[in-house]
Amino acid sequence: MGAPLFWSLSERWGTRSRTVALVEAPTLHGNAGSPQLGLGLDAIEGTVGWTLRGDQAAAAWGAPLPLQGDSPPDFYLPDDRTLRIARQLCGEAHTYANRGATVTVAPTRWVVAHRFDLSKRRPERGIMWPAPHPVVAALDLARSGARGRAILEDFDPPPGFHRVW
Repeated sequence: MGAPLFWSLSERWGTRSRTVALVEAPTLHGNAGSPQLGLGLDAIEGTVGWTLRGDQAAAAWGAPLPLQGDSPPDFYLPDDRTLRIARQLCGEAHTYANRGATVTVAPTRWVVAHRFDLSKRRPERGIMWPAPHPVVAALDLARSGARGRAILEDFDPPPGFHRVW
């Protein structure tokens, strides 16, 4: 099933810190009021900042999986400092049911330094959060067990990217 290097990496792919549920999600138009959040929305491609993760990242690239339109976003953040600031400014939710977003530090800084502006690549979808490289989205899917692996069988990255799974 796929490339051995990808599957070996997927076994170790994860996050450095725990996932934190936030009461409020930042918005695409500024937000949650502070440049301290380091969203990196001014020049998505070429700057470090927040990026989608998990199912939402894969769906943004066209992976065949159903998402509810009102699902709170899941993000990778650049570092522990950004995570602390997000917890302070957006509030930490006590339960996942009441969350506005979930955040975690990216497994490697490369993830948040190589983001894509899908609003330019897929304008029919409208303004979207920055997305990680399709391989990162695929690694996240691979970590979600048999369901994710089944989705990966039918997920081809968009033109300009190579399928490595």
